[in-house]
Amino acid sequence: MGYELNKKDFLKKVPSALRKEFKFLDKFDDAFFADTAPLKSGKIYSVKISEDNVKYIDKKLSPKKTGKNIDFGIGEYSFRFIISGKRAARKGDAKSTQLQELCSLKICENVFKNKKTELKDLVQIYPDLADNKGWIESFEAQEKVFKEIKTKYNLRPTVFNRDGGFMDFISKLVKQFGISAKDSWNPADIWIHSSGIEKEFKDVSSLSEVNNIMIRLFKEGKLLGISLKKTGKIAKMEETNFKSIQMKNNGFIKGKLLLDLKAGGKEFTNDEFSYDLQHPEGTINVQCRMFPKGNRASIQVSYKLKGGKAEMGKVPAAFRNEIYKELTRSAFPKGREMPFTKEMFLQEKDKWVKKVDVITKHSQFDTAVKSGKEFLDNILQIYNTGSDTYHAIELVSKFQGIELAYQFAKLKSDELDKLVTNWSYLAQKKSNIFGPFIKVY
Repeated sequence: MGYELNKKDFLKKVPSALRKEFKFLDKFDDAFFADTAPLKSGKIYSVKISEDNVKYIDKKLSPKKTGKNIDFGIGEYSFRFIISGKRAARKGDAKSTQLQELCSLKICENVFKNKKTELKDLVQIYPDLADNKGWIESFEAQEKVFKEIKTKYNLRPTVFNRDGGFMDFISKLVKQFGISAKDSWNPADIWIHSSGIEKEFKDVSSLSEVNNIMIRLFKEGKLLGISLKKTGKIAKMEETNFKSIQMKNNGFIKGKLLLDLKAGGKEFTNDEFSYDLQHPEGTINVQCRMFPKGNRASIQVSYKLKGGKAEMGKVPAAFRNEIYKELTRSAFPKGREMPFTKEMFLQEKDKWVKKVDVITKHSQFDTAVKSGKEFLDNILQIYNTGSDTYHAIELVSKFQGIELAYQFAKLKSDELDKLVTNWSYLAQKKSNIFGPFIKVY
């Protein structure tokens, strides 16, 4: 849980009949960070906002201010707006991410130009940095890695780019080859390169050709893309996709699809399907759930090395679905195809009960229920007591998890290992189908 949701995603949590009461949010700036926790009656739901936004809270709601907390109620729900100046609170907040990456870019540029980077220089770019020890620590560690890159490779960059320029050029170029989002092919956040490098890609006819040109330009010291992750006191670097990759098996250990109920019986223990894999550096944990949550949204698959500072990454949907279909001979589940009302579920309940029966009988899956019948009893209780919002979001996410676990359980052991291992390399953008970059993590 955390304060990660913007205004749009927050409003998706609110019952449609009550959304008009939040019309005042239209006046808010983007310093709005809502909790990812469920919105429940009888429990305070928290949101972090800036001091500037306080004046826009509708007075008709009779807001009560105590210290930095502003409490009010709407319908059966209680809300607490917490005054906070921290703009970096929301993971994935686009503005904060941009400023963090611009700081990294400035540090990288200064390293190659033999200039020292002062904290005051970075605060001018990212004002919240002065109070953020974690990011100061990360930037100091990144600086050491940038120096290592400068020493190790024959790079002579004259252009240091994050927005516009080469970033826009390469993003538009790869769209010609079916890559709608550049990061699903090459997650480089910043580029360092020679002037006029774009002409090297004239008349390319395939994504493979683009990748080969980028590798050649790197060897010639003319181009490098760098993917940035928040680090601790020590940062590392890793060359990715510059050479042919021999995949090492990340064997499937155990899956967890909890179908028991929370106290009160209105919800499952959680809304996801997760599993663990073997890895030379420890254990990979994988979460299959909505990122972020939304009405009847499709789940994503996210890989993370346990104990690591950052995720290994999300598996790009197009490549993920292709491998899944090849090995399971079924389509990757979509949120829009899942039941979101009791009536819809009852029409196909036998199918879901049989799938859960298959999963519960598999030794590598923990469901916290003994049979499909127990699952049926639990989900009917949820439909009879839970909210429509939960049915359309958390339950839709869970149904997709059930479908994945069912298909996993049917696969032979070597087929399952192949599927999840392929996904692990896709999550890290490691494959000859992806563009070359150096990861700083």
